[in-house]
Amino acid sequence: MTFTNPLAWGLLLLAIPIILFFLLKVRFRKELVATTIFWQQVFEERRIRTLYRRFRYFVSLFLALLFLSFLTAAVLDPVFFITQNNRCVIIIDNSASMNVLLPSSETTRLDFAKQQAKKQLNRITASQQVAILTANINPKIMSGFTDHTGTLRRKLTEISATDFPTGLMTALQLAEQLITDQPDSPIYIYTGTNVPEDILPLKSNIHVFQVGLPTDNVAITRFQPRRLPAHAVDYEILAEIINFGTEVVQTRLEIDCEGKIVDILPLSLEPNKPVIKIIRGTSEGGLFRAKLATADSFPTDDVAIAFLSKQFVQHILLHGQDNFFLWHVLQALPQTEVNVIENIPDSIPPDNVLVLHQTIPPTLPQGNIIMIDPQNNCNLFRVEERLAKPIAVHIDPKNSLVRFIPPGLIFANAKNIIPSKNNFKVLAATADNFPLYLQFVSENQRTLLLTADLNQGDFSLRTTFPILISQALTYFRNSEELQKAYSTAEPITLTLQTENPQIILRSPSGQEEIFPCQNGSVSLGKLGECGIWTILDPESKRELTQIACSLFNATESNLRSATELPVQSETKIDTLFIRPIWYYLALLTLFFTVMEWFLYQRRWIE
Repeated sequence: MTFTNPLAWGLLLLAIPIILFFLLKVRFRKELVATTIFWQQVFEERRIRTLYRRFRYFVSLFLALLFLSFLTAAVLDPVFFITQNNRCVIIIDNSASMNVLLPSSETTRLDFAKQQAKKQLNRITASQQVAILTANINPKIMSGFTDHTGTLRRKLTEISATDFPTGLMTALQLAEQLITDQPDSPIYIYTGTNVPEDILPLKSNIHVFQVGLPTDNVAITRFQPRRLPAHAVDYEILAEIINFGTEVVQTRLEIDCEGKIVDILPLSLEPNKPVIKIIRGTSEGGLFRAKLATADSFPTDDVAIAFLSKQFVQHILLHGQDNFFLWHVLQALPQTEVNVIENIPDSIPPDNVLVLHQTIPPTLPQGNIIMIDPQNNCNLFRVEERLAKPIAVHIDPKNSLVRFIPPGLIFANAKNIIPSKNNFKVLAATADNFPLYLQFVSENQRTLLLTADLNQGDFSLRTTFPILISQALTYFRNSEELQKAYSTAEPITLTLQTENPQIILRSPSGQEEIFPCQNGSVSLGKLGECGIWTILDPESKRELTQIACSLFNATESNLRSATELPVQSETKIDTLFIRPIWYYLALLTLFFTVMEWFLYQRRWIE
């Protein structure tokens, strides 16, 4: 046995003044009275009860000393040594499927699981150390090992619902790491999804508690709009719906854009057979939302959202040396209007792009600029000698501007570019790290620099160049041709038009978090809430972009995967002493306090 607070032994010193107070004799005070007739009866009763009173005094002293003893023992908080398996781990699945309402109840699977876990705490011995983990795709340790029941109950209450997919295997591996020194310690798992034996082997120390019963459900598992390449104002939507049930379901799919209905599709869904629909139409773009007209216990996967990039006519201002190939590439691009200019304006309007070929002004204007084969210096860079081997070797794989540049592409007659500022990013470079394609980003200026000579370019360059220009114009249009609709299981990395070292990510529920941003590139990880996420500039609070996030997970939507699992036999625990020892000592202290008051301190009225 050991004591949590050994300094509490000092409380026993209080026994000295307690004994001294009981040994003190009370000296009666003399008072003059008119007559003693009325006091005769009192004196008589006092003589009769003298023996009892003396006995009561010693009982009171004994109870007072017992009170002090048990109070000291409670403060000492004794704990018995347990040599093995004094630890256990509780894993709570707080994935999206745990948000399902239980039949004929307003309680979700997650709330029910937390209630059952709190009951499990009552069945754990007082000296047993307990840790609490969550089991979504990003497992988290809610509480390290502790035997403080109040802390454990509070941590269970703090577990919040998420829209992440489940991650039982990762959580189990984390739990096994926590009990490495005691591998036979029990692990209690509360989940609403099926646990295949090949993923989660049911060992003797693992106890799986199934929360909820198999339930029919209809879900949207894919939803993605995109622009048609041939007609920039037209779009098509890919939608996939699956009936995770046992009977045919008749429903409809409603699709709206910015709140206006664009299509309603009647659906006849057979069990476990995906239905794919292609919807075409014409729209300026915006937020598309798909909703199933079904009322089930899991509304999260009944709704899907995605953005369609907005389209407008992009004006191209061409300045510099004439080039037949460049002119026809710009003319062939959809939703563009090309104008040749002699004088460069001081600033470029937001819907315009300035294309400079060879002739570069000393100071570049503010706005969107594409420079091709520069021959002279400017405020952003210096032009030096031609490169001996202008072959693209190092290409940024995460940047959409160079998505279609093949390794080995020759940038004919490319010159060495030395940037004058540090607000640049190299998109493509040679084996010796000489830049071939650069991106400059500032608050009021976005510039792309391509070093290739179009007059000397070979067939591969002339084939790739139109794609590069199309991607560059899409970048200046502040939108992608395909704005991806993300699922909660996908890590997200974006390229933003900002030079700020930080950005603010605002969740659909309004919570904000700061992320580092390097040269406009930011990694957000996986988003655990369905809805529209907004990225803001931390200084100006300007909206940089928005992200549409939906569940899109067939495993989470398949609520019939929950099966009755054979629950492992639980360890038999002596339920007589399930609370810490100090709790019972405190109760004994209270009991003897009441007894002492009843026998001695209470006024006797007869």
